[in-house]
Amino acid sequence: QHAAAQPATAADSSASMAEYEAQLVTLESNHGPYHQSLLEPLALMAQLARTTGDYALATELLNRQVQVTRTVFGLHHPNVLPLLRQLMAVARQRGDWEAVTDQLHHIRLQVANINGAPSEPLLNVMNEQLQWHLAKVGVGPDNRRARSFMAAYRLADEMHEAAEDLYGDDHPQTIPWLYQSALSRYRLVELLNADGGLGPSTVENLVRNEGGHGLKLLGRSNLRVGVGLNDPLAQVPVVERGERIGEVHLRYGVGIMGDILDIAEQHEDRETQAMALIYRGDFQLLRTRGRSLKAYRDAVELLRQSGIAEADIARFFSLPAPIPATRFHHRFADALAALEADRAIPAEPPAAAEGQGADPDEFAHYLGPFTAWEVDLAAVPSPLMPTELEDDLNFSRAEVSLRVSAAGRVSRVKVLGTVPDDPQMVGRIRRGVRDTVFRPAMAEGKGRRTSNARLTYRYLPEG
Repeated sequence: QHAAAQPATAADSSASMAEYEAQLVTLESNHGPYHQSLLEPLALMAQLARTTGDYALATELLNRQVQVTRTVFGLHHPNVLPLLRQLMAVARQRGDWEAVTDQLHHIRLQVANINGAPSEPLLNVMNEQLQWHLAKVGVGPDNRRARSFMAAYRLADEMHEAAEDLYGDDHPQTIPWLYQSALSRYRLVELLNADGGLGPSTVENLVRNEGGHGLKLLGRSNLRVGVGLNDPLAQVPVVERGERIGEVHLRYGVGIMGDILDIAEQHEDRETQAMALIYRGDFQLLRTRGRSLKAYRDAVELLRQSGIAEADIARFFSLPAPIPATRFHHRFADALAALEADRAIPAEPPAAAEGQGADPDEFAHYLGPFTAWEVDLAAVPSPLMPTELEDDLNFSRAEVSLRVSAAGRVSRVKVLGTVPDDPQMVGRIRRGVRDTVFRPAMAEGKGRRTSNARLTYRYLPEG
């Protein structure tokens, strides 16, 4: 019965499309090719084309709607925006990443013309662009990943400047955009040091955009720059032992976190000061792989002064948390809620350990999920992805047991199982978890080692 129903559905769709086309021809004959009356049949035809999976036709029909709408209402009328978003959605459905990028740029120009620049709607669209470029690092073509990141890197600084122009350079509403800029610096360093071809490609793109000064470190550390970008020695980072390529950018990120703290202090917002101290401590930990307990202790004291319950503070620091956080929470309750939502233990038990059943003690502390950005960035938390894209991605996952030291370092990593079964990834997962940096658990002002912890490690398979 199901097989018999399919042709009928297709026939109904074909009949409906023919009916709309006939209406369109009649309206064009009576009123011309750009009359407002054409918008309804064009919209119905585009919706039907998307339903049947004919994305090329849907794109053609939506572009026609854009032309008619602009002719009737004006070039930058708000009615154009929903059509541009539909075009972007269709491009995403057909997997045309560059078309999505182009439509987001088109939307940004439209919003700027409607609302002026700078404006809050424009900042939000720029943030969409940034998140899309970051997503393309994980899911886009290999030969464009570094270029996608550099586009996001530039956007983070543009948003920071636009927010200061809109709100003022010392207004609390600039804080989320400042934090994005700090995150961008951290991600840049991770890409510069990435495995595979991503690291050298990022070095090349950074030199093309900014020259070599951003890769110079203290002491003898430098970037060897040849006579031209095609020279074999044009992009050869030379760093001292123990340093990372471009680590100066992490120092800059710590400085941005200090700026955020200054803004909170100016406005006498102790709770936001406390959160800024926590996140600055995270960046100090990322930079030095050392301890940041003083920042966390100072944050605890400010939280107490803000009236936060001791039990809530203890819950927040009771378990390690992967860093950096993907967003800045001004309010402690929001940060705690986000952590506890991740730490909610799934109803199903973890996958069986390799070879034998797993010891239940290995699951005493569930740290929640960790989604890796990309296989060459296995220890880097994935940026926030567009919801529609994440829903379409088929993540693999691994259940991992681990121990986190009082300084946030990982040891004793054991992959308990993967879904789907993927034994070739076990070694890479183990290395990725071992290199992940955690804000350590803390009790009575001291870092505390966490043994018998479990993490759900999510990743996108190669290809």
